[in-house]
Amino acid sequence: MKGLAFLTDETNNRKLLQIDMDKLVKNPDLFGDLMDIIICETRKKEPKISWKKAKKKLNK
Repeated sequence: MKGLAFLTDETNNRKLLQIDMDKLVKNPDLFGDLMDIIICETRKKEPKISWKKAKKKLNK
């Protein structure tokens, strides 16, 4: 994605994400997509539940 740059440590592991805000402001849909990805990554290690249980929780 244009306007994004990853900053890495000495072993080439991604540590920081640099965002060109001028490019992001011109296309607000990209911001939503980027936030979705960040949220998914932060929740990746959370315990999984079945769709049946999730649906039941939503209907409460």
